[in-house]
Amino acid sequence: MGRRSPGARVILPSLRRLAVPFACTLLLVGLTTSLGVWQVHRLAWKQALLASIDQAERSPPVALPPHPSPFQKIVVSGTLDASHAIAYADDVRDDVHGNAVMGTHLVEPLLRPGAPPILVDLGWEPFPPKPEDGRATITGFIRPVEHPTWLSARDDPGHRRYYTLDPPEIAASLGLPAPEPFTLIALGSAALPDPQRTLPRPPNDHLQYAITWFSLSLVGIVMFAVWARRPVLEAGPVRPGRKPAASR
Repeated sequence: MGRRSPGARVILPSLRRLAVPFACTLLLVGLTTSLGVWQVHRLAWKQALLASIDQAERSPPVALPPHPSPFQKIVVSGTLDASHAIAYADDVRDDVHGNAVMGTHLVEPLLRPGAPPILVDLGWEPFPPKPEDGRATITGFIRPVEHPTWLSARDDPGHRRYYTLDPPEIAASLGLPAPEPFTLIALGSAALPDPQRTLPRPPNDHLQYAITWFSLSLVGIVMFAVWARRPVLEAGPVRPGRKPAASR
């Protein structure tokens, strides 16, 4: 076999120095690019979801389906049961004069003949809330069952103060029949109780996330190129009469 030229003896060790950093950079760029592509897909999904929520908000409410979505406007009728009203959470708001007012959310069962009751969050009121009785038709959206965490305030069933919207637990403590497994959040424009005005909308930060991941991919490529430039230059062609530079 023929001998390697002096230039080859210099270039090969220098290129070997690039192998591990190149593999690490390739892995990093592949990971961050994949995450960026995933966020682009998530962006398209979220935009479609927000468009469907906008359409639902413009459309008339639908009757309660068997499996309602949290981003769906529904309407139900029944009788509000003021005798089992509760206060949910503590919520401080400013009045018309800019003064802070301690308030809470008024939640009452909506009784329906031949169907499970529904706990309805009628909206915010100054504390103590004033329960409402009588027939009612409520338009709103559902909130799935909440479960307490170690950070949750402790419920006070004796005073009907609750900090977690768990309809089965609340109904059991009030002596009510098993309710629907969700809370209906009323929509409207009343003064008191002050209900929600719009359907909930999940945040859409996927474009920023995609830009971040793709930027990290670009940074990784640039950093490797800058770092690799020096070994490549050091491994330049060996001129006649010149000894190869010692490998570092």
